[in-house]
Amino acid sequence: MPRPFRLPRTGLLLGLLSAAAAWAQPLPSWRVCLPDVAVPPYLSADPARPGLIERRLVDAGRRAGLDVRLERMPSRRCIAQLERGQFEASIAAPIPANLARFLFPLQQGQPDDTRRLARVKLVWVKRRDSALDWDGRQLSGASSAPLVGTRLGMGVLAESVRDLGLPLDDAALSTPQLLAKLSAGRVELVLALEHEVAPLLAGPGHADLVMLARPRQASSFYPVLRRSLKAPQLAQAQAWWAEIARLRELPDYRLPDTRSGGAPPASGRGSSSTR
Repeated sequence: MPRPFRLPRTGLLLGLLSAAAAWAQPLPSWRVCLPDVAVPPYLSADPARPGLIERRLVDAGRRAGLDVRLERMPSRRCIAQLERGQFEASIAAPIPANLARFLFPLQQGQPDDTRRLARVKLVWVKRRDSALDWDGRQLSGASSAPLVGTRLGMGVLAESVRDLGLPLDDAALSTPQLLAKLSAGRVELVLALEHEVAPLLAGPGHADLVMLARPRQASSFYPVLRRSLKAPQLAQAQAWWAEIARLRELPDYRLPDTRSGGAPPASGRGSSSTR
């Protein structure tokens, strides 16, 4: 009867060491720049309690073989450093300027909605004593075009104002500062992200302000790449985008968006690698 083959002890040891070395190889590290603002439940200012977008970026990266590391800074600086190659990716809305600057996940030449990170409403805020109103197509209640304020660096908001031919003031460094300008009469109307402005309006100090019933529009945000990525990185990006799409269907990662009316998960399951 033939004797069973046995791997020599030396060979067994080398095999185990080789497997351990392969297992220990670090994942390719990707730096992803995010705006340094809290927009619950999407973005968090607290790395210990990441928002839904942050969790999906990191966890989808791990499943795609990437170590996604999140860094936060003002929006304009984020965009500039991404274009200069300091980061691999960021998040952006598909306005014309961003479509020209960055690589979006596409389907038949259009941003792939299954790979979006969030869909949010752009909402109007006015002083309670103002006659301004929005019927879904145009503003009424003013004798001349009102000055509209937006937060600095939010291209999707600024473009939405310009599309209506309205004068724009986009100098506010934060949404609280923007609302203070509205209360002081330095702007006549504000356009902001619903999830960013609604908690502020519900808090103390803003009884003089009110959100208009109809939003300006809805906009999606996507994970975008810098255009200078090489072919191997683009292949990694395709795997990352595919995992983001897959996580969208799981309850723990489902986002509350304006179309599905879903709710955020009750717990912060999933992990975040941030710095």
